[in-house]
Amino acid sequence: MIKKVFVLSLAGVIALLTACASQYPLLVQQSTVKAKELRNYCKKQTLSSKTISRADSLYTLALQYNQAGKEEEGYYTMELATIYYKLALTQKELADSKNAIKNLEQTLVKVRDKLDTYKQVLSEIESTNQ
Repeated sequence: MIKKVFVLSLAGVIALLTACASQYPLLVQQSTVKAKELRNYCKKQTLSSKTISRADSLYTLALQYNQAGKEEEGYYTMELATIYYKLALTQKELADSKNAIKNLEQTLVKVRDKLDTYKQVLSEIESTNQ
């Protein structure tokens, strides 16, 4: 009885490990497609930074792992490359947002100056009409 339970447990563990291992090819494919799309988008945006360099290195390493049959390492490395590509895009978006805020602040200063001028002219007109 104990042998039967042990054999069934062992068979269950082996089946579970096999099921998990068989998922890596699909995960690798999905991860590679996602990373490749982000990589191409970053190139279209002409992004170049240390973050992009790191992402490209990880992307290449993940491809090498996958070609060597190390699908688990390839999957996790590709996911990390994807994160770095997303980080680079986020950094660009942050820089663009800061520039937009700076431009809006400059525009606000100019508008306030015009408003002060209009108030001064209105005040002068009102004083001459009295």
